[in-house]
Formats: sequence, C-alpha cells, structure tokens
Amino acid sequence: MSTAAAFADEPITPGRRRLIALAMTTAAAMQGMDTFSTAVALPEIRAAMSATVDESAWVLTSFLVAAAIFTPLFAWMSRRYGRRRLLICMIAAFLVCTILVAQSSSLLELVFYRFLQGIAAAGMGPLGNQVMLATYPKEMHGAAFSWLTTGRMSGVMIGPLIGGVLTEYLSWHWVYLSNIPLALFGLWLVVRYVPEAKELSAPRFDFFGFVALSVAIGALQLMLDRGERQGWFESTEIVVWAGLCCVALYMFTMHVITARNAYIDPLIFANRDFLIGMLFIFVLSIMIVGFASLLPPILQHHMNYPISTSGVLMMPRGIGTMIASVIAGPLLMRMQPRPLVFIGIFLMASSTWAMSEFTRDVDATTIALTVGVQGAGFGFFSVSVTAMAFQTLSPMLRPDGTSFISLSRRLGSSVGVSFLISQFVRNTQDNRAGMLEHISPYNALLQHGVLPEQWDTDTLTGLSRLSREVERQAEFLAYMQDFQMMAILIVLMVPLVFLLRGRSEEEDAETRRRRIRDAG
Repeated sequence: MSTAAAFADEPITPGRRRLIALAMTTAAAMQGMDTFSTAVALPEIRAAMSATVDESAWVLTSFLVAAAIFTPLFAWMSRRYGRRRLLICMIAAFLVCTILVAQSSSLLELVFYRFLQGIAAAGMGPLGNQVMLATYPKEMHGAAFSWLTTGRMSGVMIGPLIGGVLTEYLSWHWVYLSNIPLALFGLWLVVRYVPEAKELSAPRFDFFGFVALSVAIGALQLMLDRGERQGWFESTEIVVWAGLCCVALYMFTMHVITARNAYIDPLIFANRDFLIGMLFIFVLSIMIVGFASLLPPILQHHMNYPISTSGVLMMPRGIGTMIASVIAGPLLMRMQPRPLVFIGIFLMASSTWAMSEFTRDVDATTIALTVGVQGAGFGFFSVSVTAMAFQTLSPMLRPDGTSFISLSRRLGSSVGVSFLISQFVRNTQDNRAGMLEHISPYNALLQHGVLPEQWDTDTLTGLSRLSREVERQAEFLAYMQDFQMMAILIVLMVPLVFLLRGRSEEEDAETRRRRIRDAG
C-alpha cells in the first residue's frame, strides 16, 4: 500500500514524514516514561497514601489491566472514527488523566485515574503503528519501526532516572507532572503534521466478542499481576481468575470462528509471518521487562552499587537498543530481515548467558558492556521482527494486526514479570535448602575447616549471620538461573526464523528501482 493511498489525497514529503515519525516517537517515549517512573515512585506513593503493599500495587495493576483490555478495541474504532482523530483524543485524554493522577488525594482516586490513563495508553500504541505503516512505503517499514523502537526505549531508559530524581528531591506528584511538556509537544505534532486517513468501512460493532475478549484479557492480567502475592493456585482468587480467563477465551474463540463480523478479523492469524512476529514480540517483551526487574536488585543488593550507579549501569542497554534500531532501519531497505533477526538472537543469547556467569565482584565495565550488547540485540531483533510481521499482511488487516502486536507486547511484559519472579522465588528456596543440607555438625569440612569468626556455628549470633549469608547466596544463584533460562528461551526461537517467508525477489527488485528513481 503506497503512502498516497494511505491518506486522503494529502502528499507526504520526506520532511513531513520525519515530523510524523517524531510525533509517534514522542508518544511511545511518553508511555515508557510513565510506566517505569511509576514503578520507581511506588514506594513513595505507598507511604504518602498510608497504603499496604497489596493496596499500592493497584496503582500499576489498574493501568495495566485497562491498557490490556482496551487495546484490541482500537482496531474497530480506528476504522469507525479514523486514526488521526482517535490519536489526538487519546493523547489529550492521557494528558488530562496525567494531571488528575498528579492531583489525587486518595488511593481510590489515584487508582481510578490510572485506570482511565491506561485506556488512553491502550490506543496510542496501535494507532501510532498504523500511522507509521501508512506514512512510510512498504520498503521503508523497517525505518518506521526503528523510530518507534527508539522512542519506546528512550522512555524505558529515562523513566527510572526521572522517577528516582523527582521522587527523592520533590515528590511523587512531579513524576506525572513531568510528562505534561512531552504530551503537549506530541499532541501539537499530531495536530499539525499527521494528515487525515482515508475512511475505511467499519463492520457493526461486535459487542459479544468485545465482552468475551475483554473478560479473558482482564482476568489473565489480574491473575498474572496478583499471582505471586497471593500464592498462585493455592489462592481461591487466582483460581477464579484463571477459570474465568479460560471460559471467556473459549467463548471468544468459538465466536470468532463462527461469527460473520467478528470483533477481530481471524484472517490475521492465518498469516504465518504475522503469527510468528507476534510470538517473537511476546518473547522480546518478556526479556525487556524481565531484565528491568531482575538486574537492579542484583546491582544494588548483591554487588553493593548505589542506586544512582545502578541506574547509570542500566543506561547502556537503552543506548545499545537505540543505536541498533537506527542502524537496522536503513539495513532493512537493502536486505531481507532474516539476517538481522539472527544477529539479534545471537547478541541477546550470548549476552544473557554471559550475565548468568556474573559473580558478585564483577567490575562495572564488564556489566556495562554486557548490558550494551544485550540492548543492541534488542534493537536489531525488535525492528526486524516487527517489520517482518507486517510485510505480508494486507493493509486492510493492519488495524487488527497493530492492536494484537501491541497486546502481545503488553501481555509479554506481564508474563515476564510474573514468571521470572515466580521462578526466582522457587529457585531461591531450592538453593537455600540445598546449601543448608551441608551446614551440619556432621559435615567434615565444617568440623576441620576454619570459618570466619562472624560465622561461628557454636553461637546463635554466628548461626544467624551464616543463615543470612546462605540466603544471600541462594538469591544470587537464583538470579543467575533466571538468566540461563532466558538465554535458552531466546535460542529456542531460532527454528521459527526459518519458517518466515520474507520478501520475494520481485519486491526487492522493485525496492531497488524505486530507490534509484528517488535518487535520480
């Protein structure tokens, strides 16, 4: 689909195209900053609202549940109301909700406004993807997604730093107020430069499909978010959420197969490239959020780096992702995406395995280099698989495709945090039990060896200190086991790369001819 066909008789010059990309990059950065800065500010919010850990967790949960439930809705809404009009409304709604969140005086208000903010954020992801796919011709989709990846990762990288500084020196309210200038800038760019799209025919709204999928996604999100705190399936609440998710998902699947005008067009799942790309994005989201939740505690609690230093050591990942994304965009105009996918997998797997061999005295330079290489892998992989997911998808299916790509990213983030933390807790318990088996009066090494004085097993104080050290070692080993598991998961994606069809030789030849024609 050409750019001219994507918009209503408005030519898109290269300069205007870059300004549209800047607008979408700003929207992506705004979401990343909000999510990750909120995570940093959560302890301060908990103290200010006199809330428990479980109560304050709803500040994040309400946003994530709303964003996940309403993301698929924007496939139908973009056809019905137009993506430009909707995008303006969602950025404006996000801005208003941000102000309301910052002015909240009670936890109930805060959670309610965060839920509304999540609805607005749900639309910005798929609508931004739709705008970029329409703005850039097919052979330049790699460049389009490199812009979006750069924006998203800049928010992920800057968000924790801004959240930490503003929370420490001002208050948690400023974490949200700091988003206002960025939101206003993005809104101005969209109003000024994004043209109106050609109208698409929208089928009658499928209310039953909307309700069934929303219940399934909402129940799954609540199960994942609250599972660890409630003891997973030992809790009646989690069993109820799991059962509700399964029943609603079954009803939705049967409905989509049999309905004439289903909530989501099932043809998107018949496209092999899109289906594999959606799975890759899901796994990538597990990696990105998993590392964001695992690495800071390792640096601060086990390697004794200050909070500020650990934040600096995390920055090379975002920088590596942005640099690789910028490089990947032009490369995808000249070559098939598959080699870049392999490069991304290799960089992610090798760096993750290297992290699984860290010791507690590893130097900062090694950490920064490893994290930077990992970020480069994220960039190459994200841009290439996203471009590949849409390269054979019909333009008429893009609203559904962009919604489900965004949904895969959100669910992958939730699954990543829940699964990795659950594995961490389980591995810590197993490691601790294994180590304690050897701390016994009958252990010959303990009988004849010389332990440090603070670990004297003949005193209660010494045994207590030794127990704390065992707990610390068990935790560190569990982190390393999580890294090993993620490295294996990355390698397991390799066979799927061979199933991707890629562009045909005719499409590559047409791309070369168009590039020569544009240069002339």
